[in-house]
Parts: sequence; C-alpha cells; structure tokens
Amino acid sequence: MKSIHRILAVILILGVCVVARAGDETKPKQPLSEAALIKLSNTDIEDEIIVAVVKTRGVAFKATPATIKRLRKAGVSDAVLAVLKPVDEEPKASDDPIKPLGTGNYQQGLVIEVTDVQRTSDDMLKVSFRVRNPTRDRITHTIQGVYFVPEMYYVEVGGDSKKYQVGRDGSGNYLASHVPGTLNLGPRESVNYWAKFSQPGKDTKKISLYFRHADPIEDIPVPPSK
Repeated sequence: MKSIHRILAVILILGVCVVARAGDETKPKQPLSEAALIKLSNTDIEDEIIVAVVKTRGVAFKATPATIKRLRKAGVSDAVLAVLKPVDEEPKASDDPIKPLGTGNYQQGLVIEVTDVQRTSDDMLKVSFRVRNPTRDRITHTIQGVYFVPEMYYVEVGGDSKKYQVGRDGSGNYLASHVPGTLNLGPRESVNYWAKFSQPGKDTKKISLYFRHADPIEDIPVPPSK
C-alpha cells in the first residue's frame, strides 16, 4: 500500500497525466527540468521510481559535468544521475563555423584568434580577430583597451622585421574597433574586433601578429595583392 501511495505521489507531483478542465484530453508529458528533478529527489520516493520517471519522460537539460555536479550537490542520488546521458561541455570543432587563421594564448586562459585578413580598397590591411574564453569558467579580465590597440602590430614573414602598427585617420583616431577596459566572458563566449594597418608588400604571403600581453600569432596567410 505504501508503494502505491508513493507512485501516486509521483504522478501528482510531476503531472504525468493531467486531465484537461474541459473534455477528456490529457496534456502531453513534459521532460523534467533541473528544478523538478531536484524537488523529486528531495522527497522520500525511492530511487528506482525516480529512475523510471526519468527514463519515461526524459530531461529538459544537458547533463554536462557542471550540471551533474550541481545536481549531486542538490541531493540527487548517484543512482538517478547514472541514467542521465552525459555530454561534454567542450564544443566540438565542427560546432564552430569560424576556422581561425591563427591562435595565440592570452591571459587568464583566454585566447586571441585571427578570423580574417583582407586587403581593402583603401589600400589597407584589415585584420579581424576575437578574444575567446575556451574554458568552463567565467573570466573577467582587465584588458586595458587604451594600450591594447596602440601596441598591436605585425611584421612580414621573411621580411625586414619592420613593425606595421595600427593606422590612424586624419584626426589621429585609430582605425580599429573599440576595445573595452575590461572583458567579462562566460564559458566559450567570444568578442570580435578588427583593426586596419598599412598593407604589406605585394609579394608578402604571411605575417606574424603581435598583441599586448599575448603570444605572437605567426604565419597568418595574407591574400595576394590585386
């Protein structure tokens, strides 16, 4: 009798079969949210019953390592967690449509990736790049944007080591997107920037790019001069 009462409690708590107010139709089963699974696990219902409900209804969240850790801390048993299909938090290479032309390690686990290089019609070299957080943690980093852009430069691979710095317009403003003083990036988040430099020689095929407090990004391909 006690088992029957607990099974009925599961049905009532989770709304497995909710009768509509008008007519005999029932609402479809909904996957369990994290909150619903935690609430259910903190009752006196046996694990095997919770496992059966999870298998029947599924869950509305991804069982990433961080999620599993959070559920375990909230009281969900290992027996229940074992039926969740774990997924890796790290993105697969195929999930990112942008293939960087080069990557350099930055500070606090961040990376800088060059995403595009183009010779523009105004006789400039436009370099697009992003600062990305490849980790599983949120990172807040003081980037000191007032120094970041002025200290960027590239050199021609195989050239005379001349430094090509970020160009300026007639008013002395840097030809670059605004870089803030502080970055705040969640897991796998990124922020995009660009900067323009004088073009390299017509025969230059690769450049090495240098950023403030970052590893140099070498052998970046440059499109041929038109």
